[in-house]
Formats: sequence, C-alpha cells, structure tokens
Amino acid sequence: MHPGAKTGHQWRMALFNVAGLASLFAIACGSSAPAQQTQTLPNTQTPALLSCELSAPTSGFALQAIPGIDHVPTAFDGVNTATCNFNEQIESITVRLFSVGGPLDGIQAHSETINVQPPSATLVFPLEAGGDRKILSSLLRLGGYTRTMEARTVGGGTLVIQTESFEVSTDVFLVDAPNATTFAPISASAAHNAS
Repeated sequence: MHPGAKTGHQWRMALFNVAGLASLFAIACGSSAPAQQTQTLPNTQTPALLSCELSAPTSGFALQAIPGIDHVPTAFDGVNTATCNFNEQIESITVRLFSVGGPLDGIQAHSETINVQPPSATLVFPLEAGGDRKILSSLLRLGGYTRTMEARTVGGGTLVIQTESFEVSTDVFLVDAPNATTFAPISASAAHNAS
C-alpha cells in the first residue's frame, strides 16, 4: 500500500464526517423537511342526530368514488338525497377519509373542508360539487375507507353528521374507472321485455 493511501475504514469515516457536516449545514440554514402531522381516525364522538328527510328509504348501496376524477362523496348513501335541519347555522362541512386495514389502518388519507356560502341551518346532501372542491388524489389506493363528516357552526362548534336512525354511511369505496358502475337489480318484467 502507498504510504499516503487511505484504508477503507478511513474513507468511510471521511464520508461520514462530510455527510454529518452537510446535515448540520442544512439544518442551520433551515432546509430541514417540515414535520408532518398524521391524523388518525377519531375516537367515537356523539353525533348531532340530525332531523333529515331522505328522498327514499336507506338504500344500502355503497358510496363509491374514482380517484383522480371524483370528489369525496357527501351523500348519505349510494342513491338518496337528504335535506337536513341544524339547530345553528353551518359555515363549513369537513369530510375525511381514513384508511381501513393494513399498515395504514386508521390513518387519514384525505380531508376536505367545504364552505357553506352563505351559512345556513338547512343543507341538502350530497353537497354541490362547486369550483372550490378538491378531486380525490389519483394516488389513493383502491378499496374501502371510513368516512367522517363534521359540520362547523358559525359559533365555532363542531357536530358529527349522523341521523337519529344512523342513515349516514361511513363506508366509501374507491374504485377504478372501468368498475365504477353499480348495477341495480333488474326486475322480472324488465328482464322479460329485454328478451
């Protein structure tokens, strides 16, 4: 070995020292990555138990959305509209999706706050998909999520949106575009007329 040559251990130590100095310089200059706050599925909260009028009996149809195309669903179930009366005027609705199963179980995957302009004590669900609504990220995995919806009152209070009969579905399924259609059962007379 040449008298001035460095050994493998000396090279590793030199690289370690350079990497350490670069890290200290980055932190001192404010180049560190911002800390991320991870939201998890909240503990069960008492719902507002709203007085709502649904367009039909609860359907049992799953709520579905296509990542990259749709907004997070704000309907109560897969087919109904609902008109709800609150005790106070509502200024915004926050809708969140939480992962179900796997290593991300209970971790917030999507959040959107929808402003109600002007504030109102009567709202129709699903909420309109206006220009300020966010599209679901196309990076979200397909499958089931738990949805929460909360209303914020003009007085600063927060209400979990749910009816007395628990008709607000908390399950949302993100599906691929070709599989997004949910077929309703065909009646016997419609099947006979088709043949």
